[in-house]
Amino acid sequence: MTAKREKAKKAPTESSLTRNGAAKKGKHQVAAVARRGTMPIRSAAEALADQFIAEAIRRGIMKLDADGRYMIYALRTEQKYPWNDPEEWVRAATVAWLVLDRDYPTNRIKLEVRVPRRVPNDYADIVVFKDDACLTPYLVVENKQADQSDAARAHRESSNSSGT
Repeated sequence: MTAKREKAKKAPTESSLTRNGAAKKGKHQVAAVARRGTMPIRSAAEALADQFIAEAIRRGIMKLDADGRYMIYALRTEQKYPWNDPEEWVRAATVAWLVLDRDYPTNRIKLEVRVPRRVPNDYADIVVFKDDACLTPYLVVENKQADQSDAARAHRESSNSSGT
């Protein structure tokens, strides 16, 4: 197996990554492949056992709060999100992979970034910027929990925004 394929197998699951902030097809699309073959992250414990998440926690890139209820990220700014959300497990794996395997600097990564020219309150899960001032997006990442369809996600997001 080539070194390139070996690295690709380490990528987090259920993420779609696109360069330059736009969903493109063909050679311009960078799709994360399943970690450990094709195994999606299915529990908080499994996420914490992930080699990238464990190493990111060890290095202080992220940590669980004292109660284990929130994942706290030490990126451009410190942000915390509920750890009981399956999509958060995937985001943690993606952030850890981007920083540890792909060497993106933490000061150029933001979470929950508002997407311009879209419906209000439309946010990208992760954005990596070209510059230290975080003005020019380089990579936009949308994470999904394992086995979640686009329709199920849209329904969940519309339910959350309407307060139901």
